[in-house]
Amino acid sequence: MNKQKKIKRKRKLVRLGRKEIEEELKDLKLKCSRLEAHLEKVKRKCSDLEAQLLDEKAKVLAAIAPLSSSDDVLDQALPSTSSLSLTEQHCKAKTSQLKQMKE
Repeated sequence: MNKQKKIKRKRKLVRLGRKEIEEELKDLKLKCSRLEAHLEKVKRKCSDLEAQLLDEKAKVLAAIAPLSSSDDVLDQALPSTSSLSLTEQHCKAKTSQLKQMKE
């Protein structure tokens, strides 16, 4: 009889442990879903910022073109292409941070 009580007690503990794990998994899945949604929002924002940067660059090029075709003037007036690269790096860094948070 004592052996059966021990077995029942162990089964109950296993069920409780399993239930706790399932609840924790449910919470983690919800958190993961929220982080993925936030990641998508940040990606869209990065994409929008890149588009704005390209638009501004095009406007500057259009404004400078009539003034001079000199490479020196263009190089001084325009932000280097590394600006776009920095924006891309920033977006990638933020994306990486969010992925790490998700893990």
